[in-house]
Amino acid sequence: SFNPALDGLLDCPHYTRPERWNDIPEPDVLMSGHHANIERWRRDQRLLLTWRNRPALITQVRAQGRLDARDEDLLSGQV
Repeated sequence: SFNPALDGLLDCPHYTRPERWNDIPEPDVLMSGHHANIERWRRDQRLLLTWRNRPALITQVRAQGRLDARDEDLLSGQV
């Protein structure tokens, strides 16, 4: 889903209990409790989902200067 509060990107996947559903595990990073890593994972997921489903939004976010060097590195690996 799109939420303008998320820097113009699509929202990341959300997980709840149980930790495994239909043999699909919750990503380890979300279970780690390491808040910085969790936030980076969420940012990466938002970027990748937006790039795949709404690439024009990436162009807009890039033009607004909302992508940092790590974001650009992640996206350059998708081309």
